[in-house]
Amino acid sequence: MEKENQILREKIRNFIIESLPMVKKIVDIGSLPTLKRYYIQKKDGNVKIIPHNRPNWYQIRGLGKLKKLQSFQELDLAICSHRQLSSLDGKLLFAISSGCPFNVGEIPFEFLVQFIYRADSLKFNQKLFDNLFNDFVEYINLNNTFKTRVIVPLDNLLIAPKVVELDSNYRIRSLGDRERIRIINNNPILGSFYGTPFSLWFRCILEFDMSYQCSWTNSLEFENNGQDFCIPPRNIGNELHYRMTKINQEIVILRSILNLPISSPISVIDYHGWNADTFKIEPIIKLPWVRHQVYGQNRLSLREINKYKKIRKKFMEIKNRKTQQQIFVAMRKLAFSFDRAYGGDEIMERVSGLEGLLVNSKNEIGHQFAERIALLLASDPLERKDLSNDMKRAYRFRSLVAHGSIIADELDSIITDDTSQIDSKRIKDFNEIQRLRPKIRNSLHKAILICINDQTTEFDWDSAIMSAHWTPSHE
Repeated sequence: MEKENQILREKIRNFIIESLPMVKKIVDIGSLPTLKRYYIQKKDGNVKIIPHNRPNWYQIRGLGKLKKLQSFQELDLAICSHRQLSSLDGKLLFAISSGCPFNVGEIPFEFLVQFIYRADSLKFNQKLFDNLFNDFVEYINLNNTFKTRVIVPLDNLLIAPKVVELDSNYRIRSLGDRERIRIINNNPILGSFYGTPFSLWFRCILEFDMSYQCSWTNSLEFENNGQDFCIPPRNIGNELHYRMTKINQEIVILRSILNLPISSPISVIDYHGWNADTFKIEPIIKLPWVRHQVYGQNRLSLREINKYKKIRKKFMEIKNRKTQQQIFVAMRKLAFSFDRAYGGDEIMERVSGLEGLLVNSKNEIGHQFAERIALLLASDPLERKDLSNDMKRAYRFRSLVAHGSIIADELDSIITDDTSQIDSKRIKDFNEIQRLRPKIRNSLHKAILICINDQTTEFDWDSAIMSAHWTPSHE
């Protein structure tokens, strides 16, 4: 550890040890509001997740009386002599618009608040202190950037490996009980959102690391500007927009490649260090990926995960930008179709995905649509004929829904008080729609994988029509 960091560490450590007894005198702990939190209880070889209420420590404020401590003066000197914190006049102000702004001269109080929040009690814990101090040292050494880790719970997915690295800053992680409890306790909104019992909580997450640009300013600039805190990060709005775009893009890829309705209705910023923004702007973001009422777990083996990584990598490496975007639009159609409550909307979404992927003509679209899907996905002539007929039916339903016609896509649309008035044709249409729903879904999924593997959406359809044995080059 560098000399400056070692001095700062000892001064802050002494400050914490001397401050905690005073906190108990200054603050009526029993009067603090509480948050539901959880911990693991082990007894006779059994593990239980136990909810309990503890004071909402991070709300402790107004500790100005602690300035009388002699250790504060020593700490102030240590801060002003630190290379990363000193400026021309020995003072620096640093702030982030959606994070944890502070004045360098008041770091001890911010540090104390963070220590209290993360502790399970007001007792000093050396390990907790070291973790928090290391976070702080990383924070002040970031050279005009700060980092956040976005947590996106996947509440119906289980994976065999502990971590699946997809990019340098993006991964899928399987959570153990202790890690899951830490995330829930550090982000209380998740505990409220997911509720109980514990078995319904997510066991897998997306993790997305990001860096933001930030601004430093000295006390002279601060006084001239007359601001309450210094200049906020540059282009923070663009960074937040990029973060949401990236999250949604990854969920589209995850859902469409796996062909599973992975549920991801929420995202939070995990408060892992000084450089996070859980309790400020945008602590929780609702996502358009609906949480289903049935909590079925989708278990993926190591082999399935490796296959997913291979396909995803191949998609990301498509060199033709237009082709990649065309495939991604079809992936979006499949991903969003899982959340459609009505069969007609579901079919319209998936047929639209297939149409955009394989048909580039304005003439005889329905005929080309059915013919090309049959040629691409089936090899046996009889199988191709059956698939073509099904695609024609699906395209007909798609057109009816798109133009506002009433179709029998759910039971409540055909059952009335007078059961004698039920139209047999509507019942037939209803049964047909239910039969086609999974077939269109699987057809779109297979077509997407073929286009990713072949790195194209352009196929030699004329040769396909002339040959009964034509197949694309996919594996």
